[in-house]
Amino acid sequence: MTSHYLNGCRVEIGAAGHDEHMLDELELFIDNDGALYESRSLPIYKNLERKWKRGVFDQTKAAKGFSYLIDDGAKKFHRDFRYGGKWYQTFPKSLRDELSKRYAQNMAEELRAGNSWLDD
Repeated sequence: MTSHYLNGCRVEIGAAGHDEHMLDELELFIDNDGALYESRSLPIYKNLERKWKRGVFDQTKAAKGFSYLIDDGAKKFHRDFRYGGKWYQTFPKSLRDELSKRYAQNMAEELRAGNSWLDD
């Protein structure tokens, strides 16, 4: 990880070449937005848990599923905080892919720990 300065602010650039601070900000925004949780996160969690129970959970495919949540979160974050430019410039594909992988890894860890989102 290297540090650069942009407009007088220190920016941490990760190995994939994106802003680690923005990655964390987007993750926190998505995790704390109730509408995104109800409309995107919860259905993904339940679907992946069903796959886990059937023994067909694939972490790579889970990351693809989370990419829809990440894209919606990035659009909403961009709109809510009125960033200039386009949402996909603020959150480049490499950053969104990295966050999708992080969500898929966290999901696999939660399922291994026995946590559940299904209403049994």
